Amino acid sequence: DEILRLAASIDQLSAHGLGAALVREAHDRNLELSIPTDATEGLGQGIEGVLDGSSVAVGSLDWLTARGYGGATTSVAAALDQTESAGQAKILVGVDGRLIGAIVMADHVRADAAGAVAALRDAGIREIAMVTGDRGSIADEIGSLVGVDRVYADQSPEDKVDVVRSIQLRPDLRPVVMVGDGINDAPALALAD
Repeated sequence: DEILRLAASIDQLSAHGLGAALVREAHDRNLELSIPTDATEGLGQGIEGVLDGSSVAVGSLDWLTARGYGGATTSVAAALDQTESAGQAKILVGVDGRLIGAIVMADHVRADAAGAVAALRDAGIREIAMVTGDRGSIADEIGSLVGVDRVYADQSPEDKVDVVRSIQLRPDLRPVVMVGDGINDAPALALAD
């Protein structure tokens, strides 16, 4: 509960969907959240701030490592990678330069996702791609389940813009339409036709 409370407290200031899910879960558990200060967010990577006098970082292994959360962080994250399966996201939590825990969240594939992809094909869409910040193994499995043509995994918000731009260079694939679910997708959404 304390790891969730710390993560949710920081994530109150996050624009990421996973942060909102952490905050909802903390509220569902009636955890008392603190208000962070001096928060810095790397879109799609993590968020760090000061909470009750301590520096707290919540996010990916790369995000925490870049902020000096080293040492055991890498080996713990690697061990967690062994247990991940499709639809799971791993969120590391660190306090004052030390990893204190991880939260593994499951994201269920919507029941209508494969049907939506089929309906797009029936409407004449020639190529359907999934562009995600999720790890390759997770993204590939989900992409296969829903029937997309191509999966672009491990994509930062900037990478998503590059993917849209590269597809736009192919006249046979225009117009390029993108659907996104969060602030991380905003730049690519704006660039899409």
